[in-house]
Formats: sequence, structure tokens, C-alpha cells
Amino acid sequence: MSQTIEQLAHLANEVLDKAYGYGISQPGQNFGWLSSVESARAAKEAVENGITKIDDIAAAVHSGWNRTAIADFRGELELDTPTTTERKAKRNLLAQMPYEHLPEEEKEKDRVVARAILIALKGGQNEV
Repeated sequence: MSQTIEQLAHLANEVLDKAYGYGISQPGQNFGWLSSVESARAAKEAVENGITKIDDIAAAVHSGWNRTAIADFRGELELDTPTTTERKAKRNLLAQMPYEHLPEEEKEKDRVVARAILIALKGGQNEV
């Protein structure tokens, strides 16, 4: 069964909450939800294009998150709760880094999402 972007975004929220206690973002104009949607969209596209290596899917997750972080930094998003200037700056720094250059703890956040989406889409067929 093919998962929708929205279903995968919910899944991303759930696994990040379980791993890091982030809380569950609800659909709407909030950074958490919008970044989950873009991360899920990028990961789904990667998997549908035959990518099965976790770090390659995680790089796609990071790329999707980047789109949201950069748009927020530039003031292009109308969020229900605006992001603080400090948080925008921190996210923007991470968004400017290619996945390969991220600190290991940031890479692992993307891997958590990548693993869950790969399992949801392919039933767990993956490569390290």
C-alpha cells in the first residue's frame, strides 16, 4: 500500500517524538508540520527512485527540512506561531550544511525519519 505524504509526515513526527521527545506537530501552519511534510516528500521521492541506503534517504530528509528552514529564515512562511530570530538563525546554519557535514547527532535525526519511511514504503528492505 502506498503511503501519502501526509501519512509519512505523521510517521516522521511520531518517530521523532519517540526518539527525542519533540511532541507531535499537528497539520497546519507550524514549522514542525511543514518541515515534516517536506522531509517526507523528499524521502518518498528518493525511495520511489530506488534509493535504499539509509544515509542517502536521510540526505533527502535533510534536504526537505532545509526547504522549510530556509523559507522560514527568509520570512516566506506565515506560521501560526512565528519562529524566534534565534531559532531561525540556528536552523538556517544547519540548513546551509550538506548532510555529509552535519554533526552526527543531526544526521541521526534524519536517519530516524529515513528508516521509518523506508519501512513504511518498502517493508524494511534497506542497506546501511
